[in-house]
Amino acid sequence: MGYGFGFDNFKRSNFNILDIITLRDTVSEKYYLHHADIGFMAKQKINDKFNVSGAFSYGYIFYNQANNSILGSIKGKGGYLFDVNLGVGYYLTDCLKLSLGGFVELQHLKGGTKDDVIWPDNDLNTYGGEAGVRYKF
Repeated sequence: MGYGFGFDNFKRSNFNILDIITLRDTVSEKYYLHHADIGFMAKQKINDKFNVSGAFSYGYIFYNQANNSILGSIKGKGGYLFDVNLGVGYYLTDCLKLSLGGFVELQHLKGGTKDDVIWPDNDLNTYGGEAGVRYKF
């Protein structure tokens, strides 16, 4: 169990509002997330050369806020985070290891309203992986 804080900062241009107005200025947006997490991780040695590992966590977002450079600050209504990390490792020698891994993060934020501005629900799904060679001195 734990507490997490997330911050995303991005900019976009040619921001379109309801297919009526297109803003040519660059709009910056900052997202703030506070969440309570629960999860587990495991690592299993298969034999002297091969191991696997994994981690899973679920986070309940209890506070989210978007700060838009044009529209101002809007508080959301929470959401969730879901993370999975998997990896395998193979030792060529005692000091040289090959590794391969991947991750998935699924984020769902419930939007909010401020005056006449509606911040819709947002989903951000991130996927990635890595392959590497590690040498232990």
